[in-house]
Amino acid sequence: MSGSANADAAIDARTIVPIMRKHGYSNAYGSMISAASSMIAPIMPPSIGLIVYGLVTDTSVGRLFIGGIVPAFLIAFTLMAMVRWSAGRRGYVPAREQRASLREVGRFARLSLWALAMPVLLLFGLRIGWFTPTELGAIAAVYAFIVGVLVYRGFRWRDSYELLRESAHTTANVMFILAAASVFSLILSLEQIPQHLVTTLLTLSDNKYVLLLLINVLLLILGTIFDGLALMIILGPMLLQVTQSLGVDPVHFGVVLVFNTTIGSLTPPLGTVMYTVCSITRCSVEEFTEFLPYLAAMIAVLLMLTFMPPLVTFLPTLLFG
Repeated sequence: MSGSANADAAIDARTIVPIMRKHGYSNAYGSMISAASSMIAPIMPPSIGLIVYGLVTDTSVGRLFIGGIVPAFLIAFTLMAMVRWSAGRRGYVPAREQRASLREVGRFARLSLWALAMPVLLLFGLRIGWFTPTELGAIAAVYAFIVGVLVYRGFRWRDSYELLRESAHTTANVMFILAAASVFSLILSLEQIPQHLVTTLLTLSDNKYVLLLLINVLLLILGTIFDGLALMIILGPMLLQVTQSLGVDPVHFGVVLVFNTTIGSLTPPLGTVMYTVCSITRCSVEEFTEFLPYLAAMIAVLLMLTFMPPLVTFLPTLLFG
């Protein structure tokens, strides 16, 4: 719902990692899961990255949103499989011995109805124009606060100051990280290093799949030192012109580009999501290198999306023609 990997990672690191530690998971493992799961946010609507790409390349944001649905579920299923595999290797046992019965699932679903209604109400309000994607996060926070106080009674009105104070500290940490990354990105942009790399890249092949592979490799490298949104603004229009000349669908390329730059935000030396999570959970960057198997899995998903365009284009074509 936040549409941002940094925001999603910060929320998970603040709320979920402490619970995972209480259940016996290592701090590094919880941090890694929080960072990995944040890769869904920039692909699943309402994605800030897809909105920015649509604006700078004049591509339909509606088609981009619909095109991101299948890839987002594919990312989620891949991450769940990786969690199952890695938890087994680490010897983490299930929280319960037996599966929940249908009656138990129904009871908890009924209790969760107010919480489950939030994404539906928010996306409905976004679709009919009650608020903008930027305002959606604030609306979600107000809704969650009211439901938390009046319905679930998880905290009281007197806790508001402490909640706001904690949120301000988390936001400040993330903003300092983004500011430092933006300055470095600006220096590289002024030196026109990305443009020189792209020019060199385009002289290597006129086969669209070879070119897409080379673009992916280039963006994964640049993503380690550039902010993802900066890369989209700087290189998005230029790369789209080249890929369109070879017959690549702009919606397909947009989803691949956004996912690629999202992966870059989790990798050293300047991965903003990595530093956001580590600053909140106090996980060292050395411990965070346990993320490498998840990184390999996400690159595999990226290649699937790259070389199997219908995964992205099927739904937009079905709905919009």
